[in-house]
This record gives sequence, C-alpha cells and structure tokens, in this order.
Amino acid sequence: MINQSLNGVEAILLVGGPAGSGKTTIAQKIVAAPNEFDLPDLCPEPVHRTDWKSLHTKRFQDGTLIVEFATNKLSDPAHRRAYSEFIDTLGKAVPIRAGYTAHIKRNVLRKRYLQRMKPSHFLHVGKWKSWLRYLLATQSDDFGVAAWNSLLAEKSIRQRPWPIAQTSQA
Repeated sequence: MINQSLNGVEAILLVGGPAGSGKTTIAQKIVAAPNEFDLPDLCPEPVHRTDWKSLHTKRFQDGTLIVEFATNKLSDPAHRRAYSEFIDTLGKAVPIRAGYTAHIKRNVLRKRYLQRMKPSHFLHVGKWKSWLRYLLATQSDDFGVAAWNSLLAEKSIRQRPWPIAQTSQA
C-alpha cells in the first residue's frame, strides 16, 4: 500500500517533533516555495507533505515528500517500534535524504497547542490530556525529541536542524 502512495517519489525527508512544534506549518511553506529553503541534494521538486498516519491514503506523483511524525508518545516502546518499522518501509521504497527535529521552547509549545485547538477539540478527552501534559510536564520531559533523534541516529539518517534555514529571504 505504501509503495502505491510513493509511486514516482524520488526522495523523502522526515521531520519529528511534539504536536504544535511547527512541523506542518514549515512543511507547508517549503511546499509552497521550495527554492527559498536549503533542501538536501537530490531532493527534486515538487515537494509534498503528509503525516505518517495518513500517507497510505494519499498518492504522490513525483518529487520529494516530507513525512511528519509527532514525537509525544515515543517513550512508549510500541510506538517507537511502529515508527521504526514505518521508517524502514519508507527507506526500502524511496531514499531518505535527511531527518529533522522540530525544537521549540516549552512555553511557546504550550501556547501554540492551545491556540490551534478548534472548538470541537475541547470535547475530546485526549486533547485535554495532551494539553495537561504540556502544562504539567517536568523540565526533563522533552516530549520524545531525544527518542526521535536516537531513532534517526540508529538508522543512520543524516540529521539537519528544523526549521530548514532559508536560503534567501529572512
């Protein structure tokens, strides 16, 4: 099923970070104006984006695909294993050119998460649990960022900073 979704895709970029850290926002900017960003070599246009959970429901024709992963639950061994297996499957289908980690200050993350909640989200217990976790987390809780970086290192995926440094405009 994944091979059908990736038919024609020539390169993959992975990005991981906590929910609300800007993965989708920056990926959308890259899709809209890829020439303004410092993409790795061998990442042809067009650039597309998706999250890992819905990739199998989409079809991408060509170019480069950014695949987003929320790292919030990577401390769970089953979740980490699922990500690892999915990344292996991706890598067998298309070359993975780089992996990125979205870093964000804790107070900005809390604010962004609350701001992006839609009225319907306030009815879901899971969203409230995530918000409370962001609010009450200890300083040592990095929301799975270290586990994500470790996963990329284990797979020998070249790590780059996120957001990608813009090459022209500030």
